[in-house]
Amino acid sequence: NQAIFLKMTSFLSLANQFLTKVFSLEPYSVVEVKIEDYIHYDIVAREESLILYNYCDNKNQNNYEILLHRENSSTRTAFSLYRSTRNDEAEIYFIRLKDKLPMFMTRFPNLLSASSLQEICKHINANPSQNMAHICAQFGYIDYFRQLSTEEFNETSTSIMTANNQLLNAQDESQGKTCLQIAIETQRLNIIQAIIALPNVELKFNLVDHSGNNLVHVAAQTNGTIVSIICATIKTNHGNDLLMEIINAKNYENFAPLYLACSHDKPSCVKELLKNGADVNGASIQDNNNAGDNDSSSSTTSRDESQSDLNDDRLINMLNVNDMKNGGTPLHWCKSSEVIEILVERNCNLNARNFHGDTALHHMVARADLNCTLSLLGHGADVNAIGANGYTPLHVSIKANNVAIVQALIVFGANVDLLNASGYSARHLAAISTQSPAKDTILYILHSVCARRCSQSIKNCTEGCAQDFTYNGVPPDNPFTRNLPLYDKVLLDDVMKNNLERKLQNPTNTDMNIDGENSKQRQRRKKVKLLCMDGGGIRGLILIQILCHIELVTNQRIIDIFDWIAGTSTGGILALLLASGYSASQCRQIYFLLKDKLFIRYRPYCSDTLEKFLQKYLGSDRRMNELCKPRILIPATIATRFPPSAKFFRNYPSSTDLLHGLQYSSSGEENETIDNTNELLWKVARATGAAPTYFSQFESYLDGGLISNNPTMDLLHEIQFHNRSVEIFDKKCDDIYDIDLVVSLGTGLIPNKPIDKLNFSPLFSFSGISNFATNFPNLIKVLVEQASLANGRIVDRAQAWCSMINVPFFRLNPAISEDIQMDESDNVKLINMLWETMAYIYMNHNDMSSLLSFLLHE
Repeated sequence: NQAIFLKMTSFLSLANQFLTKVFSLEPYSVVEVKIEDYIHYDIVAREESLILYNYCDNKNQNNYEILLHRENSSTRTAFSLYRSTRNDEAEIYFIRLKDKLPMFMTRFPNLLSASSLQEICKHINANPSQNMAHICAQFGYIDYFRQLSTEEFNETSTSIMTANNQLLNAQDESQGKTCLQIAIETQRLNIIQAIIALPNVELKFNLVDHSGNNLVHVAAQTNGTIVSIICATIKTNHGNDLLMEIINAKNYENFAPLYLACSHDKPSCVKELLKNGADVNGASIQDNNNAGDNDSSSSTTSRDESQSDLNDDRLINMLNVNDMKNGGTPLHWCKSSEVIEILVERNCNLNARNFHGDTALHHMVARADLNCTLSLLGHGADVNAIGANGYTPLHVSIKANNVAIVQALIVFGANVDLLNASGYSARHLAAISTQSPAKDTILYILHSVCARRCSQSIKNCTEGCAQDFTYNGVPPDNPFTRNLPLYDKVLLDDVMKNNLERKLQNPTNTDMNIDGENSKQRQRRKKVKLLCMDGGGIRGLILIQILCHIELVTNQRIIDIFDWIAGTSTGGILALLLASGYSASQCRQIYFLLKDKLFIRYRPYCSDTLEKFLQKYLGSDRRMNELCKPRILIPATIATRFPPSAKFFRNYPSSTDLLHGLQYSSSGEENETIDNTNELLWKVARATGAAPTYFSQFESYLDGGLISNNPTMDLLHEIQFHNRSVEIFDKKCDDIYDIDLVVSLGTGLIPNKPIDKLNFSPLFSFSGISNFATNFPNLIKVLVEQASLANGRIVDRAQAWCSMINVPFFRLNPAISEDIQMDESDNVKLINMLWETMAYIYMNHNDMSSLLSFLLHE
């Protein structure tokens, strides 16, 4: 008995030592133990191979331990999962494990180890509401889903199908995640594919977790392959409508999947989302100030109102992946202006902001990308948008040190006096810059458009921006010394003063010096303001820039200011655009779009492209007589006979109709008894712009500039001829016009340059041939210039006529520093030309003020 007692004592001692060692471990650490050590333990609860033991130690204290026994193991070992003296905690933990761990042991006996069980138990304890599908997705046990496919889902029982649908669509209570969402989060591609491939299962793809994230939200934070698989599965199983709903859904933080892909720097996900139809504005920050800026009133580009996706692989691959992490729209990520145009057509918000608060325009300016900057401006981007730190694009351009971009922003209406969050203007930033080699030029550009100096309260100013200093930078090579006044002071100074005084003193403008019948007849006459615009190809941008300024300061559309508009060639096209309802700023957008599409390679250029462009903006079936106001006069040249003659298109009946039916009127103009007001707008534009060597002849017409490149005199003749015709046939004279104002716009004074003498030698010798080859091109230049003359004596005659009839006349035609060709497409040259136009307007401030007074007073 004593021997037995000693053996029992020894055994209990060893057991206590073992238990002390085991219980000294962390309560939840998993260790491998021998089964025979637990023979004398009490079993509190059991679920298959999972057992909760109880043991009273030598201190008479209850200890609890959970063991997971191996299935059919020859090693006689088990896994101790938990040790504690707390009964309630032990029971809760056992309940959490009992539905999962025995199944793991049954299905994957060879995969379980102490380390793997440690992770599984920890996960189950943290996520007690997750089922086996959740856990297997988390840890990558693909065999579980394969077994579901081969063992369970081959049944046709409705109850089994329902149970498995519930299993796979179940959302855990803590986060609301499904097993598929977990597989996506952990980027286990094989698990994702296995779940999707399960037969007879209806996965609910539109479920969202407790953060409002659907499957695409989660996939957007992983990789492009997973995004592609999820989107393809949704589209295949449920159609494109559900995919569009899911791919553009916002979570509870108001973030779309595209936003999350950008914020997590997942460019491959961004691309796949765009390919599958994600809203291009999904990663942008939009506020009440810019959310509606993408309407047709701010841009001339036609848009598909129902489409805001970008499912074009070629275009998506042209986006800059390095910029995607900053969010915004694909406009922020563009590498070329061609992509910008397509994005705008897909409803990409021009003024949406990235994560830093900057618009796409801010970004392109910072990148010093002139072409993309102009494309955004051309489509109507807000040139004064406030970005990070209160910077406008103009502030950013100063830091970017790019002269052309500074000029472009000013040309498109940048407010040069806006302050950033630090209270600094663009002029201040330019003046204090120490590392900008172009700062003096930029400072002068700002000064030329009257950028104000800093107030006395601003610190750290320099002579370029501080009060009481006169330094205004260094001008670039400029033609300002060649600028002419807006009217001849000798001919028109008294006319201007008298007419302006009469307008201001007598707004009704009644002539008090005329009595009786003549007075009544004079009062019945309609006062008309005339606008005349020269030809000049792409230099028509000068016309537009002047008109933009007039619209800005008068706050009226050009067609509401002027009663009669005459335009030749580019001026004629512009007149038709204005009469069709476009603002001057929209016309500028159109011209920048046109030159990029039209002036490609070598001339003659594609006439079909021009015609399609005209049809797009003027309409393919709209006619001249549909333009109610103002009256339009467009010259073209009839080139099917010699000598060529003038043809004038109108949106009103010709005065020739009132006269006798001769074949030709005394002016030499073709008899117009046929209703030419019924001509299509685009055809009129095509006819007046059919410049030889640039475009093919249109029907019987060539460019109107060959006969009337400056249509001022023709419009004056038109009105006088109309008045005399009315006087002859209408004794009441109810339709007679008095000219109130004439404004003539030119397309720039090119710099003078010397040419060789035009002396030609006989062609019978080598020297004669050489002489001819040298001089003939110069002769052609002279002849072409004179044939299309719009300045010089043409303007002098118009001024003299207006002086004679006591009518104010203004000629706006800025000198430009370079001979810009009619088909110039270089943005740097064109922007410099337009900046020179702006500087010209500000330099002639007094005369411009007089002009505006005439425009604003009836």
